[in-house]
Amino acid sequence: MEIDFSVYDSLPCCAVVFLIDNELRIVHSNKVYDTLFDNEYIHMKDDDKKSFLDAVKLADSPKQLAIKIENLHNTPVFVNAVTVKLSDNHALAILIDDTERQEEMKRLREKSTIDTLSKVYNRVTAIDMINERLENMKPYTECAFVVIDIDNFKSVNDTFGHLYGDAVITMAAQHIKGALDDKAIVGRFGGDEFFFFMDNVSRENLETRAENIRLEILRMRNNPDDDSDISCSMGIAIGHDGATYTELFKQADSALYSAKSNGKNRYEYFSGEYFDEHAIGYIGEEDETAQLNEAEETQDITKVALEIASKSVTNESAIVNIMRHVGMVLNLDCVQIMKFDTVEDKVGIEFQWWKESNGAYNVVSTDKKAGYYMHSDLMLFRERFCKDNIFQYTPDFKEGFSPKYRDVFVASEKLNMIYASNTFGEEVFYVLCFHSNDKLRVWEQNEIGDMFEITKILSMFMKSSHTMSEREKQLERNLDYTPDGLYTLAKFDEEAGRVNREARKNGDRTAIIHFDFKYFYKFNRTYGKPEGDRLISLFSKFLLKGDKTKVVSAGIRGTDMFVSFVRYPRGMDICPIVEAKLNEFCESVGKYKTFPPIIKAGVCSFYPGDPIYKAIDIAKNAKRGLQPDRCVCVEEKDVDFEF
Repeated sequence: MEIDFSVYDSLPCCAVVFLIDNELRIVHSNKVYDTLFDNEYIHMKDDDKKSFLDAVKLADSPKQLAIKIENLHNTPVFVNAVTVKLSDNHALAILIDDTERQEEMKRLREKSTIDTLSKVYNRVTAIDMINERLENMKPYTECAFVVIDIDNFKSVNDTFGHLYGDAVITMAAQHIKGALDDKAIVGRFGGDEFFFFMDNVSRENLETRAENIRLEILRMRNNPDDDSDISCSMGIAIGHDGATYTELFKQADSALYSAKSNGKNRYEYFSGEYFDEHAIGYIGEEDETAQLNEAEETQDITKVALEIASKSVTNESAIVNIMRHVGMVLNLDCVQIMKFDTVEDKVGIEFQWWKESNGAYNVVSTDKKAGYYMHSDLMLFRERFCKDNIFQYTPDFKEGFSPKYRDVFVASEKLNMIYASNTFGEEVFYVLCFHSNDKLRVWEQNEIGDMFEITKILSMFMKSSHTMSEREKQLERNLDYTPDGLYTLAKFDEEAGRVNREARKNGDRTAIIHFDFKYFYKFNRTYGKPEGDRLISLFSKFLLKGDKTKVVSAGIRGTDMFVSFVRYPRGMDICPIVEAKLNEFCESVGKYKTFPPIIKAGVCSFYPGDPIYKAIDIAKNAKRGLQPDRCVCVEEKDVDFEF
């Protein structure tokens, strides 16, 4: 068969001709293919190979499919393939690289499953996982569903501010996860309520873990003897084959009510007696009902908003209460306040109110969800608001934005959205987004006017709350940094986004490196805790020496474990470099004959956009079982982030 391949070399994609056999052997190819792959075969997974062969063999007309193949560096590449059968033995395939879009969609999907503040599963994801476990429960086995509520959280949050409250939520989540094994499903309902599910668990094992959680959260108190300070109450439901999530939740919620009624700071099993399912609600539910009744008595939404603000003790409570009021009166499904920082090129969701799909209750979240974007994206937003302070989003608005931001818009196009901002060109400005799930909803002119008036009121409070007290600044430092200056895990996720953005821009690879010391417990027992603390401090300073545009590092409080997020050129083997630097560090800290410092490092390399927290687990497991005589760095090679 004579084919002129030169016609395909000018295409902005990869076009090749395949000999149709089960090995996908390449008979001829054009120059573009050779530069990308330069090998005799197309490599892909068995499922993709079958789909590809079926499409070619059965295709009397062009067929399109999405597959994953490997390039010249054995790196997975996602492509849209168009195949055309030329004869019984030959076919033409045009491959268009779809990797960047797939990676970004994966990042967005992963982000939607994790609660940003606590780093545990969000409510919807965790419940879906629990339902799947329940459906697959083996006969004659038990499972446990536990609801956890932080005692006195509202009082503490109102007294010390939302930064302190954020720190409490973050640390509580870490203690809950730390007390459970990897198979447990941990989620956050919202506010100060968590839950976890375990299957194939004994009562003794369950009670040990529940007691450890109770004690760890109790240790978070500022004053150990102050019963008005933080503790936790837990309600436990035991299920068997055939149990449902709804049944377990009602039982655990009733047990939680009993635990709180009996003095808090304890766990109790479901006794068989159900309490009112609305007895325990989310923070602010009672205030929300009162505000709804008040709003129904007047048509002046801004007047009521100002009245609510005047009765609020803090700026934060004013913002929260006004958002709740506006959401209910205008029958919205979500209201967001976003902070745009054109200096750091960062966008963060400062506050978010939404209505649950069943309409049973509403939730206000003050989680700080932030990400780094192209400077041009933020400037485009600001220019639009300087022209129109409030407008309805339409698909043509995304034109001119970067691919990353366009994907954010595309993911939201099923919603009916109004954007509003009272900015006059400041470097830092706030944007409100009003969502309705009704795509066909027609916004009334008076609704548009009300939303802009509310935007001006909330912007005033946001700008006022931007100035933090010294106590809040100290609390923020405690939340973001370890005592030795490394990031905490909560801040690490945000700062990794900055390095991730640079990796995308430069075409670099990214990796998570997980560090810990061999027999650190024995080191502490032999040389004393001060020496162990000194070693941790020295290693923290060692990690801080890295180029901040290429690496960010975090310390895991109370442990000898650290993580780094790094970017590096494609094709570089970072393990020998890391190993050499670790051995150099350990030799510099002094001589310890019995238990010399030895660091184990695990590496998980991946592409920008893959989920960081999954990579941390993979990197941690890469060095499991290692007992080296010197510092060692190993990489988990068989990594596959499924899309």
